Amino acid sequence: MHDPTEGGIATALVELAEAAGVGCASTPSASCGCRGVELCRAFDLDPLGTIASGALLLTLAPAEAGM
Repeated sequence: MHDPTEGGIATALVELAEAAGVGCASTPSASCGCRGVELCRAFDLDPLGTIASGALLLTLAPAEAGM
């Protein structure tokens, strides 16, 4: 688990990948219609780089995730 508050989701994903000794790739969802994405577009901000207060990232093995 990782708190992505400082540095945003992108930084947290890199930190998780480094800790696990793996790589990662991410692509923001073009279909997300939430207000945060709209605000980021209006102010030319990267949604994966803005602060993510209140979020928590969790990783699991595919078998544990029911996949």
